[in-house]
Amino acid sequence: MNNEDITERFRQAGLDVGGFLDDGTSPTVTEAFRVTAHIDTVPWARVPKRDDDALRRAQDLWLSTARRRGIVTPDGAFLTAAGMSQGWLRVSLTAGTDLSRLADPSGVIEFLTRSPDGSRLCAISTEGGEHWVIDEAYPPADDEDD
Repeated sequence: MNNEDITERFRQAGLDVGGFLDDGTSPTVTEAFRVTAHIDTVPWARVPKRDDDALRRAQDLWLSTARRRGIVTPDGAFLTAAGMSQGWLRVSLTAGTDLSRLADPSGVIEFLTRSPDGSRLCAISTEGGEHWVIDEAYPPADDEDD
């Protein structure tokens, strides 16, 4: 997918699209994906796919978490993964934002965002029959005993 296709995809979800972030800050999309898609990842919230308006509920849970954690700035701007090789894309919420438009025809969604300073990650992911809202610190905390 080229950059024009990527930006159009986010526009179709009702997001105001800015530019690609290319400042070398961490985490990269690949690093962030490894944290949020890790086998030990535990979702902050789960929404069964079969529930009415499941993607809207997942979006609302993502948004409240992303605002609380500083992913989304007070003016509605944030960084979202454009792709492994494309990096991060600056976008902003609008009155017409509907993240369900990012789902594929089977209802699977992979939506990864990060805070401007890179210290937090927040995602919507589809795992089996559920949409997960994931909230993780970056870098991840070391869970090993001292």
